[in-house]
Amino acid sequence: MNKLSFKATFSFVFAATLVSGLGDGMIPIAFALQAHRVDPSGRGLTMVLIALWVGRFVSSLVVRKLPPPTRPVTWMLGSDLVRMLAQWVLVAWLVAYGDSISAFAVSSCVYGCASSFFAPARFGLMSQLFTDAQRTRVNSALSMLGDVLFIAGPLIGTAAVLMLGFRTVLLIDGATFFVAMLFVLPFLSVRRTPAADDAEMLASDTVFNAETVSTAEVTTPSTAESTSQAIRPPDTKKAPVVLPRWVHMGLGTWLVAALVNGFLGSAGPTWIMNSFDEKTWGFMATGLAVGSLLGSAATILKALDRVRFSTLQFFMLLLLTGQVLALAFSPVFALIVIVGASASLLMTAAGIAWDSLGQSLGNDELVHQFATKDQLVFTAGTPLGMILFAVLSEHPNTAAILLSVALIGSAVVTRLPAACSPSTSDMADANT
Repeated sequence: MNKLSFKATFSFVFAATLVSGLGDGMIPIAFALQAHRVDPSGRGLTMVLIALWVGRFVSSLVVRKLPPPTRPVTWMLGSDLVRMLAQWVLVAWLVAYGDSISAFAVSSCVYGCASSFFAPARFGLMSQLFTDAQRTRVNSALSMLGDVLFIAGPLIGTAAVLMLGFRTVLLIDGATFFVAMLFVLPFLSVRRTPAADDAEMLASDTVFNAETVSTAEVTTPSTAESTSQAIRPPDTKKAPVVLPRWVHMGLGTWLVAALVNGFLGSAGPTWIMNSFDEKTWGFMATGLAVGSLLGSAATILKALDRVRFSTLQFFMLLLLTGQVLALAFSPVFALIVIVGASASLLMTAAGIAWDSLGQSLGNDELVHQFATKDQLVFTAGTPLGMILFAVLSEHPNTAAILLSVALIGSAVVTRLPAACSPSTSDMADANT
């Protein structure tokens, strides 16, 4: 049970996110610079990135099979500890044996494995610490902080590597994990809701799902054919719980968006610099970050609270289609930036709404399922998009058309009745 006030709780969470985010912002550019020094061909950096994503993907499969942690902070502390050791052990190796791409890859793989345990635990902790009314504001504030760190991280990382050296940056990153662990320690006693309470919450949530949002159902096998779609609390043993249909539909559409994001992560810089020059990619990245900031700000101001997540994602997918087509075919850089920033705005707003809805499902097992499946979707989709770019790198126009068709198809899926989701304000009202 968290006995701290909302202000104190948010302060600790914000501080932990800030400290760890500073380190996270420096590390990608630091590894990119150092890997390029060791192997200018770029193959070394590719190996490091693949090792990171393989670690994340494999451990995501493991986390998905595990029950939700009784104390979410224990998973967070364990994850931070392993990532801290991964950085510091790498420093010791580099001091003893010198720079090595294989050492970078092993450290990145361990880092990726540990990070997969952190996100679901943090997701579950947020659902315990904050009320439904508070969650959207908190998620928006943390998203805005992430956007700021996303802009500042490469600048800080570049300066740190050039002035302090790669090994010092690794030591600093490890230290940020240690400090972040101290900030989350006050929540060590926070436990997930007992199973008996889960059953009561699940039953009450079903009333909302059946009466307010007919397509957002939580069903068990024994009641799948019931026209009321209501769930009866189990009499003698715990009944299995299943995520609402709109969550499954949303995971599918997010997979397409994650694949496109992974593709654009490689294609965006390449296409922009080939069509214009290196400086323009910096402006493009800034435009995307500004769009994301505006999306966070719109959510904080409650401008989108009454808009369903499925509606936000529908327009997001359409604008993402425009971004892909503009990058591939438009010679007007300003148009590319505007469309990209607009897509980034709606992606951030849709992402915040998605997280807030997942944290409001009211049952710890459902929240854990939501978080682990969501993580698996993005962990699988992003590297698949990078691989797709490598396969189609010589056919950019074909790739753009194929991705656009997939995005439009996903947008159509969000309009199906089964994909219709509640808004964050609907969920908050139902749980009060």
